[in-house]
Amino acid sequence: MAPINYAEKGYVKLPTTEDTLPTYAEKTQDAAGASQQGEPERRCPFKGRRPCFTVLRFLAILFAVGMTAHCLTHISTHKKGKKGGHHHSKKCEGTVISQNLPSDYEPSDLVWDKPSSTLYVASDNGRIAGIDVDGNVKGEWDLGKKFDLEGIALVPQKRGFVYAAHEHPPSIIEFNTASSKIERRWNISIPTPQYPFPGNYTAHKANGIESLVFIASRNSPNGGFFYAGRQSDARVFVFDVPVDKDVQPDEEGGKAIYRGYLDPPGPGYDLAAMTAFREILYFIYDKTKTVHALDLTNPRFIPPAAVSDDKEWQVDARKDDFTERDLKFLRRGQEGMTFAEVKGKVHESYVFIGIDPPKGKGEKEVLRFGLKEFWKCFEHPKEE
Repeated sequence: MAPINYAEKGYVKLPTTEDTLPTYAEKTQDAAGASQQGEPERRCPFKGRRPCFTVLRFLAILFAVGMTAHCLTHISTHKKGKKGGHHHSKKCEGTVISQNLPSDYEPSDLVWDKPSSTLYVASDNGRIAGIDVDGNVKGEWDLGKKFDLEGIALVPQKRGFVYAAHEHPPSIIEFNTASSKIERRWNISIPTPQYPFPGNYTAHKANGIESLVFIASRNSPNGGFFYAGRQSDARVFVFDVPVDKDVQPDEEGGKAIYRGYLDPPGPGYDLAAMTAFREILYFIYDKTKTVHALDLTNPRFIPPAAVSDDKEWQVDARKDDFTERDLKFLRRGQEGMTFAEVKGKVHESYVFIGIDPPKGKGEKEVLRFGLKEFWKCFEHPKEE
């Protein structure tokens, strides 16, 4: 078997629409061969941590002295600590698509629904909006200000429903977009007393949920698991929720079942969002402005079909980052991220970012990036 080019297959960056991700077995079998291919060609880093090099080749490729001068100027400015724009080109600023949402809308998470070509955007103040790729509003729902929605997810077999995470006390809300009604609400504070943060403050908001993603799996009788991320220590708790059963949470067989937890790669604090795309699970961290990832074709990162009552599923994945190059933003406030392929348009792929920055640090907005532009703008060589 020929060595896999990870740069094309998704190890270094997300694959193009035509690519197929290698299986975990293929990756592990060919890891040695792939590592001998050498590093991918380096660009002038967006963050400016390393000087531009191989100038002659750079000039030959770009055919423009001005481009090289711009890159070198950007690096010099960054090293001197001068503050410029948060992106290094107009394309890297993204396209604002939240212009039709209320001015007080606070994007806390978002998820893409391919069948309906709808981007669902959750807001801290109990609201959910559905918009298209250009920001045209397709639907708005107000669940009430008592809900602090910090995560939003979709379950493939449950068309017409969205699942939102209420921060504290932690719960998952099943919302029917057709009837504008909350159908069910599951308590997921089960592991909090056993794993409190910080200290013994089991009622503290720090124990709340900041992110939510549904991972389809045959290991669950309900079609998959909900991964709920805690912001404080980035621990991800996993639940088996009976979404397919016509039963309420307080009835027999209706409760969310806690399966265990996973400690993801990354700084270990301030987990802001999670998103899954093409068998890769991404973790977005706010304060460090970084994105880390896990390969979901590795069975370690999904609970087995059965876990005995006396043995909880626990995985330490802090050293399993599925990236060779850093994915890093210069701007604070990334509260949600999702990848999108537009139905019927094979080559039209986007990345959407929901931004709710610290007070006085910028605008609350939803940005759209072309997939290729996104990687060119925010991917950098690994820091040593």
